[in-house]
Formats: sequence, structure tokens, C-alpha cells
Amino acid sequence: MKKIIWFIILMQSYLVIAQEPWVFQNNFGFGHQILESYDGGTVIAATEEGQSNIGKIIKVNKIGEILWEHTFEEGSEGVMPICMVEDVNGDLIIGGKTFKYESEGGSFLMRLNSCGELLWFNNLGIVGQLDYVRGIVLAENGSVVFNIMSENQRYILQKVDASGISIWISNLELNNTWSGDPNTLKKCHDGGYILGGDVYAPPYYDQSSTGGYLRGVVVKTDSLGSLEWFNVHRWSEDTIGSLNLSITTSINQLKNGSYNVLGINRNHSNQPPMMYELSDDGELLWHKSIAKPDTCYSNSASVLLPDSTIIVAISTSLPTDSWTRHLELYKMDLQANKLDEYIDETISTHQRDLRLSPDSSALYVLPGAAISPNGDWSLYALKLNPYTMELDTFITNDDSEYDYYCPEGVDELNYNFPELAIEDVFVQDKKQLRIAPNPAKNYTYVYFDITNFNRSSKIEIHCMQGQLVNSTSILARTGCLYEDLNSYTSGLYVVSLIMDNKLIESRKMIVE
Repeated sequence: MKKIIWFIILMQSYLVIAQEPWVFQNNFGFGHQILESYDGGTVIAATEEGQSNIGKIIKVNKIGEILWEHTFEEGSEGVMPICMVEDVNGDLIIGGKTFKYESEGGSFLMRLNSCGELLWFNNLGIVGQLDYVRGIVLAENGSVVFNIMSENQRYILQKVDASGISIWISNLELNNTWSGDPNTLKKCHDGGYILGGDVYAPPYYDQSSTGGYLRGVVVKTDSLGSLEWFNVHRWSEDTIGSLNLSITTSINQLKNGSYNVLGINRNHSNQPPMMYELSDDGELLWHKSIAKPDTCYSNSASVLLPDSTIIVAISTSLPTDSWTRHLELYKMDLQANKLDEYIDETISTHQRDLRLSPDSSALYVLPGAAISPNGDWSLYALKLNPYTMELDTFITNDDSEYDYYCPEGVDELNYNFPELAIEDVFVQDKKQLRIAPNPAKNYTYVYFDITNFNRSSKIEIHCMQGQLVNSTSILARTGCLYEDLNSYTSGLYVVSLIMDNKLIESRKMIVE
């Protein structure tokens, strides 16, 4: 029997009902990231608190049922899956922190296929330091770029290929600043990368000073991770009586190439949020506070909608009760004027992740973990319509086909990390053929990813009597074939990868 997420029904209208936030009745201490999967499901990375931190990757369908739940548990302190991306073929690339290799914790990166099977694992920890993977973005041909937060607080950007092998690593040196943490990473229109976070910088008027103060920073690199420019927010406006202290929390590149930046003003104890814009070469164009009076803030994030509006999610509280936080979302234009808002005061929580669906029709909010009135921690998630700023709806009867890249279904798995030295990569034997949908009726796709590709490669389809039904030459290492099944009779077929007239791999295909 499938597990159900607890929810409250507010109203019913035909086949849909108003959606309440999803509340997982588990002892979750952290929700880290949320995304909509290729098949319309929702995937959440979280940590369940107990005697050790147990990492969880959870997939949920459109009516609140948990489809599967993978578990990570290594070492006395466990695992934290902090960030993830999904590739076009349903693979999940997951990064975070593990305590398996070092007691203080170290970075890891791993890739799971759509069935949850481990394809490779990379131990990226920096020897003798506390560090972890903070953000990941997809690059070309299945490669990914990610940033690492480290104990010595450097801006580290790294790229690995689709097999987890390092392509380049960049230690970004920001002149006249030191230390600092990167906490946001995105890909730019020109193929480069933009990072945001904070650095320690001396007073601008005395850059020989050995005193560093926390400042928000935006860092731009090219496609190879080389530094192009960086901007320390309003650094040049320092005076002897006032320094500009801040943190950058989120960055979105606009259609004209400039950057909308969300940050926190650290000059005030309430940490009011602010928004500003940088030109495509890092020059400050304008800045504005977006705070309400007599309100405390923390944990903010923002996303850019196709209609050129910005959604900001932030944790707020009264100054008299800073521990009891609730969630506020603001819809704003590109000049930081508020257009609409959504406020959730039902449960005490902190904002953790904010993400649009691939088609930008839905907004997923992961406040992290919520404290119920009786003091229990729960994983908490919301889905909103980003244009109306109302809770989205979900169907009462869900006949969607989930995990269609994995036609045999996904088994819930417990992952044990391999014994690896730093920078070593553990790679499973790769499956080179996949068929989806399978079973299929009118059509299907044959996906291929050939390890030792050569020009003799071809895909052959045979019926169970051994007769050749179709043969197609393969012209590249990776890709997919569209197979029209209207002329096929119902039954079982064998799809084979042939190279140099030898069978390399085969898969069964069912035609209904």
C-alpha cells in the first residue's frame, strides 16, 4: 500500500480540490531542495533527524502519495543530500555532505538513473576540511557544474562529465577580499556561471586594513570557470561612520543580460531583505529595501517568471518572537515593487528552497522543516500558481504514468557509499539501452548511451521467433530512436545493441 502525505481539504470542485501544504509526518529536521520531475511528479531531497542524519530522496505523485523513498545513511553522523538536478533522461545528480570519509564531513556527488540505480559516486572532499556541495547546474552532454562550500571559505567551482570525471576546477580569487561562502549558482545566457554569497572585505577606503566585514557578493565566470568580474554590494560607499554589510541570497539573469539580485542587509538586526540590479558587466544600476516595518527576516530566495516578474520567498517573524517564523511570498516587478503576496502562518517554519516547474506553470516552495504546535518536526512543502499567487490544485484521481523511463518500476533503495580516496570515482557497469514507454502501444523510444562507440553500431529489433523486424544504424554515442509500433503485432520483442556484428546488450520490449 502506498504511503500518503497528510493534507486537509478546504473545498471541493468537480475533479479538483484546493491544495493544502503537504506535511510529512516524519521526524524531518531539514528539507533541502524540491523539483518537478520529467513525468509531473515531485522530488524532494531531505534529511531525517535521529541519532544520525539520514538522507532521503522522496518522489511524490500529484495527489500526495509517496511513490518511492531512497535512503542514505553512512557513518556515525550520516548523510545530507543538499542539492540535486534532473537530467533530460530522468537521471538525478545529487550533491551534499557525507561523514563517511572524514569526521567533520566532506563533499560528495553521485548520479542515479531513473530507476534509482547508482551509476557513479565521486568523493570530492577537501582533506582535513569541512566542506560540501552547495549547488548544481546542468551543462552540456550530461555534464554538471557545481560549487563547494569549504571550511576555509573559498569560492570553488568544478565541472565533471556525465561519468563523474573532473573536467576542470576553478578556485576563484576575489582581489582585496577573503573567505566567504557561495550559496547560489546559476548558468548564464552566454554559457558562463553566476555565483552569489558573501565575502569578508576591509573598509573600501582602507583596503590595507586587516579587518574584514561581511559583504554580499556576485561573481561571474566564463564557461570554463575563469573569473570575469565580481561585485561587492555598495562597497565603494563605505564611510568611516558606516560600512555596507550584506549577504547575497539569490540571482536571476534578466532577458537584457543584467542581473536581478536578492540580498540581506546586515546593518540592521532585523536583517531586512533588499533587491538590486547589476548590469551585464557587474555595475550597480539601482537598489531598494523590500522589508516591512517591525519585521525580522531570514532565509530568502527568488525566481524569475517568463512574464518578467520576480517571486521572492522569505522567512519572517516579529522582533519580539524571532524563533516563531512563518513564510511569506511576494510577487514583484523588475523595479522591486510588490504586486501580490501569499502568506502562510499555519506552522512555524524556515524558507529553504524555491523552484519553478520546467514549464513555469507551477511554483514549488520547500520551507525546510516545520515545527507543529506539539513541537514535532515535519517536512513541509507547498505548490502555488505563480501568476495568481494561490495554492495550486491537484486531481483527486491520478492516472498519470510515473517513472516511464523505468518501466519495471522503482524499488526503494538504501545506498552504501564505496571506500574511495579523495577525487576517486566509483562507476557502476552502465546500461547502454533503455526503452520507454515499455509496455507501449503506438510508439516507443529506444535510448542509447554507448560506452565504446564506433561506426558499426546499430540497433536491431527481433520478434520472439527470431525474425528481424527493424535495424537502424547509430551515428553518435548518445541519443534516441523513435519506433512506430502501429505495424507491430502485440507481443514480446528483443531490442539489441550490435557492434562489429557482436551482441553488446539487449532489452525486452512489450507491445500491447
